[in-house]
Amino acid sequence: PSLPPQRNAQPQSPELEGSGWVFQSLFAPHYALFTDGAGLIVLNLKAAWARVVCETLEGKSPQSPEPVGSQPLLVPEHLSLSATQVEVLEGIQPFLTRNGWVIEPFGKGFFRILAQPAWLEEAAGRSLLEALLAECPREAFHAKREVLLQSELAGLVAQFRLREVQTPEAVAKLVKQLFQCRQPLTCPKGRPTYFYLAPQDIRARLRD
Repeated sequence: PSLPPQRNAQPQSPELEGSGWVFQSLFAPHYALFTDGAGLIVLNLKAAWARVVCETLEGKSPQSPEPVGSQPLLVPEHLSLSATQVEVLEGIQPFLTRNGWVIEPFGKGFFRILAQPAWLEEAAGRSLLEALLAECPREAFHAKREVLLQSELAGLVAQFRLREVQTPEAVAKLVKQLFQCRQPLTCPKGRPTYFYLAPQDIRARLRD
């Protein structure tokens, strides 16, 4: 894809007509390396996924191929929750419902997942929800903190989806989605999605 170098971590409007990126390799733990014919670009795949997912949840990425929706489960998943987890679930349930989950009580401390977000693999739904309940701070119950919930959920989904970007084609698809976002240069928590090493920076580090 034809994408711009990011020469610092400050958000700015991307110049989509900038120099083209050429994929070089993937490396641990979740990074991809590109060149643009002059410098080097390091992409944080987890941060990129988090940005794409967050803007999908916000409904601010109309070009995303994964609109927020719901898919019924053929076999409902069951959750067994502690009293604290039940309190968290009840507090964030309006948020979950708006974002594709259908969850109903099934006895004291037990719940059934009847449907989950359409963009989520069926096998990952329960694990993702359990992780969100574990990570969700109590203050996120309030509507004014919904952005915090979106950020937490986006980060968790990004972690789940890293295994999907194991080929150059998959990485290129993610990069394209990233640069269709309103704020492609940072993840929802403000971390850079990528950084650029210009030729002069490389020469300086190598004392060349």
